Amino acid sequence: MKHEKQVAILLLLLYFLGCIYLIFNFNGVGTEADSITHFLIAKYAPQHPELFLDHWGKPIFTLLSSPFAQFGFKGIQFFNVLCVGFNLYLIFRIGKQLAFKWPLLACLFYLLFPLSLSTTLSGLTEPLMAAFLLGSLLLMLQNKEAFALLLISFTPFIRSEGLVIILTFAFFQSMNGKWKSLPYLLVGHFVFTLVGAFYFKDFLWVFN
Repeated sequence: MKHEKQVAILLLLLYFLGCIYLIFNFNGVGTEADSITHFLIAKYAPQHPELFLDHWGKPIFTLLSSPFAQFGFKGIQFFNVLCVGFNLYLIFRIGKQLAFKWPLLACLFYLLFPLSLSTTLSGLTEPLMAAFLLGSLLLMLQNKEAFALLLISFTPFIRSEGLVIILTFAFFQSMNGKWKSLPYLLVGHFVFTLVGAFYFKDFLWVFN
């Protein structure tokens, strides 16, 4: 498609401006009480450092969104807007990598999916989770397997469904005889086990 990159940038700009307009002109907080709870954990984590390791709040989401949450709920909404914007870029890159004829359509379908907008304008973890998953898929397509699996290993600390994703990737690697790559999928748990063990005095804190 001629001028494909220019159209992609225009789509991203329109999305960004539209979300900023909605953030500052409407008072919605997303579809669930979880949205507010994630925001409160991220906002008060600097004053109560144990919240950075709150497993319900999801440590990686809390760590990355906390600076934005200091500006109020609109701040964490802006964080999710940035995540979705990055997701659009990743979807476009994946489409190009797979030689899609119309990779921009994949971006448009993502934006038009009903839950995309509601989770973007919330304090929920879905946009960041999507960024990690899309990033890992792009890395796999680029034959950067180790980096992809490392990224996947941290997804349970963004959403609990990350455990299912780890098992899916483990199954895929096993079916392809790539047994030596499986330890990469454990790095996320290993890192957070060590970090949390110093604070909670418990090496099994992730599970306890």
